[in-house]
Amino acid sequence: MMAGVGMGQQDKLNAGQGPQSIEEDEELVRAYQALTETVYDVAATAHGHLEHAREMREAIPPAALPAFQVTVPASIFLERLQSTAEFDIFNANLRNDPFSPLRVQYHIFKNSFLKTF
Repeated sequence: MMAGVGMGQQDKLNAGQGPQSIEEDEELVRAYQALTETVYDVAATAHGHLEHAREMREAIPPAALPAFQVTVPASIFLERLQSTAEFDIFNANLRNDPFSPLRVQYHIFKNSFLKTF
């Protein structure tokens, strides 16, 4: 996916410096924007897979539902990636959520009780 937006190995390393450190270098800005586009593409694909799995929920035997509990943290992360970080994987707000473990546990409990994922 990164090659599709024209990113090379050095671009990946440079983009990892984040937006605050690349304001003056045009090449780094381009690399950072390409990385953000790639993150968006991967997140959109992952979200599509989660939605497809949720649509097939009725066909899943009840005994197999615990295997789908891993979708809960993935769904929460994708939501935060979109709303909080705007697809910036280096955004500090994405990592620094003191309630994240509680939020994940709550959703796992709720989904286990409702037999959803």
